[in-house]
Amino acid sequence: RARSTTAPDLTKPCNLTVATIERLTCPPGKSQAFLRDADGNGLRVRVTPTGAKSFVFEQSLKNQTIRRTIGDVRAWSIEGARAEANRLRVLLDGGTDPRELERQREAEAEERKAAALLTDKLAAHGFEVERGVAGIETAFVGHAGDNDGPTIAIVAEYDALRGLGHACGHNLIGTAALGAAWALNEVIAELPGRIRMIGTPADEGG
Repeated sequence: RARSTTAPDLTKPCNLTVATIERLTCPPGKSQAFLRDADGNGLRVRVTPTGAKSFVFEQSLKNQTIRRTIGDVRAWSIEGARAEANRLRVLLDGGTDPRELERQREAEAEERKAAALLTDKLAAHGFEVERGVAGIETAFVGHAGDNDGPTIAIVAEYDALRGLGHACGHNLIGTAALGAAWALNEVIAELPGRIRMIGTPADEGG
């Protein structure tokens, strides 16, 4: 039987196949078009006038349309894209916006970078660094000096407010604390006491 060359009907859900996706075209005058998967999982194939095609997921949450790009059809299998669409659907059915999870992961990654930078700089300047304090991955304490006398504690903040960034100047607090700890460490051998630089993540949200 001759292979069909007719573009799929975009007004109806379709059982996605490699051949169907190959025949998918963007109608004239449109900036993009979508072909829905008949599985009812929110999966679609997006096509642009240039012929670029990608799997996307689309579903509503609280009367808002949530659309997430899964990936290029050349990089994802149909079954792989369906599995990812189902994962996103389960999140949305439970009331969780996957975009919020992505933003949270990005924020957590930035905090890890800040904690790693501060602890590496402390260690490079002779501090004994204790990481993962109190079971919190990005909390730390830097120790220097072991003389009898007072303990000088310097608090470093390095988290940010989601959507605002370092609105309270925590980026400045963290770097200022690091500078103060370095300076004190230069003279602590001549002074009574010890230094503790305390890294406090999630100050605004923890």
